[in-house]
Amino acid sequence: LEQRRSMEEWQRWAVRVVVLGMIVAVVIPNLPAEYLYPIKVRVAVQLFGWQGLANIVRDQAGERLLGQKLTKSRAAFHDFLDVLELYDAEFLSPSRAITTTADIADGVAHGVGLLASAAELYFFDDVTRPRFRRYVDADRKFLGDNPDTHYYMASLDPHKYDYEFTGCLLQETYFSLAVYESNGVGGYPSRSSSDLNDEQLSLDENRCFRVWLSQSVTSPSGEEVLLLEESYTLITRHYFEHEQTAAIDPSVEVSLSIRAVPKAGASAVEEDLDARVARKLETMTNFFHSHSTNRSTVDPAMAPSWFSLVPNVLGKPDMHQVRHGSKTGGAGAPDIAYSAGPWQLEPHQGLLIQGIVPTCRFFNIVLWNRFLQTLDYQQFPVSANRVQLGLNVADPWSTFEIVLSHTRPPRGHPYANTFWLYTEERPSGTIFIRYVLPDGVVSPSPHNGEFVPAPNATVISIA
Repeated sequence: LEQRRSMEEWQRWAVRVVVLGMIVAVVIPNLPAEYLYPIKVRVAVQLFGWQGLANIVRDQAGERLLGQKLTKSRAAFHDFLDVLELYDAEFLSPSRAITTTADIADGVAHGVGLLASAAELYFFDDVTRPRFRRYVDADRKFLGDNPDTHYYMASLDPHKYDYEFTGCLLQETYFSLAVYESNGVGGYPSRSSSDLNDEQLSLDENRCFRVWLSQSVTSPSGEEVLLLEESYTLITRHYFEHEQTAAIDPSVEVSLSIRAVPKAGASAVEEDLDARVARKLETMTNFFHSHSTNRSTVDPAMAPSWFSLVPNVLGKPDMHQVRHGSKTGGAGAPDIAYSAGPWQLEPHQGLLIQGIVPTCRFFNIVLWNRFLQTLDYQQFPVSANRVQLGLNVADPWSTFEIVLSHTRPPRGHPYANTFWLYTEERPSGTIFIRYVLPDGVVSPSPHNGEFVPAPNATVISIA
């Protein structure tokens, strides 16, 4: 019996020696000096304990033999990495007319922006504890952003929660909120199922409001109701017409708050950390994929009438969506009319754009690259609103004139003093004009009985 006990003791010490040897060989390899080994081992034991170190050695040996341990979060992370690889292989490919070095660079930058947005909007947010986050900003751009606007977004789960939304109007020229349906949380907005603008909200003496978001038509305290139906995204739009571009103006503030209220009878789902991280990664994957590779290329026959496909021609302004009852398709707001078209210029050429601004709540013109991202408005003049153009916002029928070119018209040029927009020396891109709640688009203008015509664009020489 005594020999057996002695043998067991030696076996325990042998196991410890083997474990220590494997720790030295696997966990802390290539140390610069042998005399550091006892220190490293002692620290490792203090941090993990003998059992912890044994688990590390065991799992490392297992990974070498059998591969990584598969968990829900790791599997979801691998799926996300697959979508990133697919973006490079398919979205940034000649099948989508991505051929030049500049196209690829723009596309890679677009992908990085989508990655940052996926993390900001969906990994760090939660439908159970939502808070408003900037949808786009000066660095994260997608879906046709606007330098004169602050967009905010909150994720929703219409089946398990109602939401109480409160806010106050501060400096906005125009404000609206809209909820969007999609293929689950993070999906590409397929249509706006319900919306309200500042003219439809009930404001108190402080210009504050309260809205109840629900699949039910009634609210608990009589607030205005925004029907969610199958909506997973709430987007607010705060438009500003200031001399300083609003998206990068630190003095611009908004006042918003949202609170999730569990529905009566909705079963709470308990999630451990692994499941919660996996769910957030799945949402990120849905967002990234649906906003890139999974978006089909545009059929020219399906382009809206206000979007010209002819270079250096702009479409006639029209409301942005074809309405289906009170519902609209796409990611835009029902209150906005658009005019758009591509520019295509040689280095010595410019585009003279002349048009009409009717009575409206907001107007601006913006330059985009092919991925629907504004050009660099932090450094260059790539957009203009009425204030920046020197127009009278109260004028019911004013005219504007802009020169778009690779270089500013030189002194002595006929358009040297015309408001200038910089193409960043890009040979092509998109000109995009917004008119919010305009007269003269759906029906003739009360001012003169006319419809707003398409802006006129003329190629000119900048030499």
